[in-house]
Amino acid sequence: MKRLEPKEELEHLKDIHGSESVPELYSHLSDGFSTLQSRSHVLLSLVTICLTITGFSGPSIAASGVVSKIGMVAGLCFVLSAAGCLLLGAFDLQWITRYQGKGIDDTLIQLLERRNRRTRTYRFATLLLVSGLTSYVGSIVVYMLGTV
Repeated sequence: MKRLEPKEELEHLKDIHGSESVPELYSHLSDGFSTLQSRSHVLLSLVTICLTITGFSGPSIAASGVVSKIGMVAGLCFVLSAAGCLLLGAFDLQWITRYQGKGIDDTLIQLLERRNRRTRTYRFATLLLVSGLTSYVGSIVVYMLGTV
């Protein structure tokens, strides 16, 4: 399958919904933004859980050794960075009807581009969160082994 650029994607959507079906196209874009919002909310919930666990168990784990301490600090940095990406990127609340391009096609293309930017931000935040979780798990493993 070919990955479409926003202009090509708009033409594809017009093929699916009909070239004069502006309400359906707006609805489709609105659904995409809602999906990103929902998934970002799930990631932010995971960030909250990580920070809560760090508050309760972090000091004990970090006190077990240098490697655990580094893992906890790195995990905390990654997780907080993920939260920042989500709050400043994917959660940036902007109504799609607030923007108008030179014409309806230009408006829809700009909205597709904005959706794609938010999707990239969401994926980057996911990568940061996974990196943070990996660091946390590494420090917990070292803590449980008690060897370093």
